[in-house]
Amino acid sequence: MLQRERHARAVLRLERVLQHDGEQVAALLVQPGESVEQAFVRLDINGDGMVSREELCAAGVREGVASQTVAMADSDKDGRISLSEFYALCHVQSEVETLRTQLGV
Repeated sequence: MLQRERHARAVLRLERVLQHDGEQVAALLVQPGESVEQAFVRLDINGDGMVSREELCAAGVREGVASQTVAMADSDKDGRISLSEFYALCHVQSEVETLRTQLGV
């Protein structure tokens, strides 16, 4: 039971990091029926292989959410989200949803 509670708390902490104003980051970025790669290409407006805060804003993501998303996903700290960083962001969100379901939280 104690292990389950620890997992539940960890999942909830991670979920708070991945939520901005009550919206799931991945749900903001990947549309229903769209693959992660398709979403990335759609968001990469200038076609440079990276998604910037400005491109997220142009896609309709609020500025504060866009800034926090880039800061969270940008593992190499270049100020932009690469395809691999985008995959990681979406994968973590999916893992959180799976864990929540499994743990019943």
